[in-house]
Amino acid sequence: MYEHKLIWTLQSKFPKAWRNKLFENNLILEHTPLVKLVQTKEINSILPFKQDSNVIVTSPFAAKIIASKINSSCKFFVVGNKSKMILEKHGFNVVEFSNTSKELSELVKTKINGTFIHLCSELTDKKVWPENVIFVPFYKPIENDKFDARMYKDLNNYTVVFGSPSGVDVWFRNVNHRSNYNYACMGETTANRILNYTNENVIFPCDSSTETLIKLITKKI
Repeated sequence: MYEHKLIWTLQSKFPKAWRNKLFENNLILEHTPLVKLVQTKEINSILPFKQDSNVIVTSPFAAKIIASKINSSCKFFVVGNKSKMILEKHGFNVVEFSNTSKELSELVKTKINGTFIHLCSELTDKKVWPENVIFVPFYKPIENDKFDARMYKDLNNYTVVFGSPSGVDVWFRNVNHRSNYNYACMGETTANRILNYTNENVIFPCDSSTETLIKLITKKI
């Protein structure tokens, strides 16, 4: 039976709920993290906002730290279903939810008044956001020093899945691209970073969901 390998390069493990879907679609999973997110500042020392502030969260990593450190009535504006679920599980008020940073940025710019606090990565793309967003970086990605690029010389039957632009940079800095390689990711920002290295079609779900990602990958192969 024809089998295709999925190289999952995100720091987080592939969701258990979807592992059966991989088997059903003859996909073999390999988890190879390219970057690790590390906290660079303590949340309590950088909180510049009041209880009713508008707060932007765009990653599950940030959501997990916020959920464990903050006890407030802030209004949260969130990118990604996983981040939304983490915050709501801990009782936070998620006012708006979007699938991409670009989508949420348009909402912040055109429909919501006031100032927003973006608790973000040190490498966040500030150009995406309007002027009423204040950036508070408190974490950053670092390269996984255990990643061995020598294992990935022949990827004719592989799809590499990225979770962030920094992961894309690590991969292409270490692995030579070939025209028959397949790439996928969870968001438009990461897809655009892949396109900086190759003009090949990049697979990414518009709704940033694992289910849609698997469907698109199986359709492609």
